[in-house]
This record gives sequence, C-alpha cells and structure tokens, in this order.
Amino acid sequence: MPGLTDPAPEIRERLVLRSGDDDLESVFPWFEAIAERLGLPARAAFRIHVVLEEAVTNAVVHGSEPGVAGEVALEINGTPERVIAVLRDTGRPFNPILEPPLPVAPIPIQEAPVGGLGVKLMRTFCSNLNYQRADQTNELTMEFDVSAMAVAKPADGDK
Repeated sequence: MPGLTDPAPEIRERLVLRSGDDDLESVFPWFEAIAERLGLPARAAFRIHVVLEEAVTNAVVHGSEPGVAGEVALEINGTPERVIAVLRDTGRPFNPILEPPLPVAPIPIQEAPVGGLGVKLMRTFCSNLNYQRADQTNELTMEFDVSAMAVAKPADGDK
C-alpha cells in the first residue's frame, strides 16, 4: 500500500516523428496520456501541450527542406511538479531564444510580422528554455514548473 512518503511518479517517454506533417496528430494524444498519468492540473497540461505542439510543428513543417527526410524526436521526463521536454531534430538550425520578441504595443494587422507567436508562447509558458546545435542536430530543452503554472494568472487562450 503506497504511503504518504512514496516518491512522486516519474515518467520518461519518447515520441519519434517524420519530418513531414503526417505524424503531427500523434503529439496531442501522446502528451495527454502522459499528463493524465502525472496528474497534471488542466491549466499546466494545456500550457505545456501548446508549447510542445508549437515546437514540434515548427521542427516538422519548417525544419527540413521539402522532400528531405529527417527525424524529430520529443522526449518527456516528468513528475507531477516538473516536466522537462527535449526536442531534437536534424533540420535547419533554428534557435528560438535568439528570435526577437514580438512588439508589445498594438500595431495594425498589415504591419504585424508573420509568425513568432509560438516563440512568444514558449518564452511565456516555459520556466527555462535552452537551445544548442551539435552534430547537425537542434536540441531544444523546455522546462515547466508545474506548481507555478497551476497558480499563474491565466494567459490569453488559456483553458
């Protein structure tokens, strides 16, 4: 019988996708099952899912040249308090940390830059974001402090 001092469950999972958008549909149910096993609060699970979808979509859709096969791997190491996701892909180098932030002041839609919202969400929802490029591989590490997310003020689009 589990006691009150038993350690929190730790989950390690890996999902491998092709560098085409056929596999993108598998990210949501895969992470949803992990979030459920960890017992993540709904707000935290939603925010993490948004970031993972954005990061994976960018790598799969924009990372490789058309017609060039590549691999995108997403690894999750999580506990109910902390989730660390590592995305590795063999596509073009892309460091989201170096992307300039979107303007804070409202601007006319005609002047708004295309893209960049996903990077803003990553910066907003991750407690730590790290990028490195080694051996022709991008590695993006996204850390999430679940307890802080559960009490954080709702963001636009939050569930």
